[in-house]
Amino acid sequence: MESDEIGIRVFLERILEERDKLYNARFEAAEKAVQTALTAAEKATQLALTATEKTAQKVEDVQKEQRETLQKLRDAMNAGAGKSTGFQASWAYVIGIVTVIALLIGAYAALRK
Repeated sequence: MESDEIGIRVFLERILEERDKLYNARFEAAEKAVQTALTAAEKATQLALTATEKTAQKVEDVQKEQRETLQKLRDAMNAGAGKSTGFQASWAYVIGIVTVIALLIGAYAALRK
């Protein structure tokens, strides 16, 4: 009987050792999978951050360009408004002079009769 007990004990110890090896292998595989997933997530996060920074820089560049264009349009409108006012004022002088000349001619003609 003693040899049967030793045989069963050895058998059970081998089963336990094999299960320990199996559980350790599973644990190591799971640990490796988690580490791989974390590394991939870290890389994806870095890529997303880089893309976001590039997009933000492009948005800032477009906004700067739009502000410059808007300022150029404002300057052009202000310059054009000044020219338009001067042009309109010169026409007012021309019309005024023509009116005065017409009045003088009309008065001269009325006095000649």
